[in-house]
Amino acid sequence: MLVKIIETIFSKGITAIANFVTMIVTAGFLGAGLRGEIVLLLLSVNIVNLFQVIMGGPVIAYLTPQHSVHRLFAIGMIWTLAIGAVGSWLLIVSNLLPQHLFPELFIISVLQGVLSINQNVLIGKERISLQNILEILRSAGVMALVLVMMIGMEIRDVNYVYYAYIGANGVAVLLGFVFIFRYLKPEEDNTALGRLFTNMLRFGTQTQINNISQILNYRFVYFLIEKWKGIDVLGAFSVAVSIGEALWVICKGIATNQFARLINEKDEEKRNALSVLMVKLSTTLTVFGILALLLIPQSLYGWIHDDFAHIKPLLYAFAPGILFLAMFTIFNHHFTAIDRNMINVQASLIGNGISIISGIVLIDDYGSAGGALTYGLAYFAMLLYLAYRFMSMTGKSLRDFVPGPSDLNP
Repeated sequence: MLVKIIETIFSKGITAIANFVTMIVTAGFLGAGLRGEIVLLLLSVNIVNLFQVIMGGPVIAYLTPQHSVHRLFAIGMIWTLAIGAVGSWLLIVSNLLPQHLFPELFIISVLQGVLSINQNVLIGKERISLQNILEILRSAGVMALVLVMMIGMEIRDVNYVYYAYIGANGVAVLLGFVFIFRYLKPEEDNTALGRLFTNMLRFGTQTQINNISQILNYRFVYFLIEKWKGIDVLGAFSVAVSIGEALWVICKGIATNQFARLINEKDEEKRNALSVLMVKLSTTLTVFGILALLLIPQSLYGWIHDDFAHIKPLLYAFAPGILFLAMFTIFNHHFTAIDRNMINVQASLIGNGISIISGIVLIDDYGSAGGALTYGLAYFAMLLYLAYRFMSMTGKSLRDFVPGPSDLNP
């Protein structure tokens, strides 16, 4: 499993680098204003995806070991297409995104929704390597197309950035179909279709209520900054967030493998022990990552673009939140894997209250720095709650989370 974790962190690292390069190129050639428009479109795509993966996300992976993939795939595809259309339309008519971006929003959200189905089938089958290939292909493809168009062809049109996202996601979806084709043959499944749909809806809804609550915690500030400080400030702020979030590849890589193993593991003690070990691993590696990040000279950010010459102080403000999220993510995936999603929902609702209140207060007075501090406060509150519930259920203590020599040979 350690090999798979290293491989997944490596693949997510490549993905983060590709996203970072895409961010640098688009910000450097298009400026903070158009970078802000790109951010809003991608945020809107993520919002639509939050509803698409109710029936096409982790629920697919969770149910794959017990049910016919053919049936799960069919339900997920129908749901993804319907939500892609309805969700995109609602965001446009709600004036959360300019009307001219509807085609891009619909196409990208559907492609990412279908890709999510493919990836979760592979996770459920513990084919993590193939899932990683799809993730790398999507991000590296966007980066390659943006580099060719903006540097090679000297195109300065933001629409071509959107074409890059469509093209890269489309290729990844097609390859994903190739990877999961062997699992799509009809198999006997004694569960009634109505009951299967209900189970998927219950699990997926609980999971996505949690994720929707979380998106308020770490993206609500985007809307406040854009409203109160302007889209140029949002563009610069998004760069700082992207840099800080690059470290989250560590906990995300660990959590992906943790989730895949937990849904296929029936022994409760082994599940609990695995999650404790993953918390320690995620925390330790993230600390080293934060220290490395803070050693990068501020002049490098100014080299990217003049608008980003003074973002390093934001990274110091982000650092606590990055660490808290590294631990929170592991607990969150543990409760999802054992179908205790409501515990995650409760934690996210706690984070919502703190995020909304602190965001309104801190961003108005301190701008971008207040947004970064808001992240840390929300993540800390959610982490405390999940850690408390985990220890109450498993009998673990804080001492169990202190790394030691025995962790090298668990």
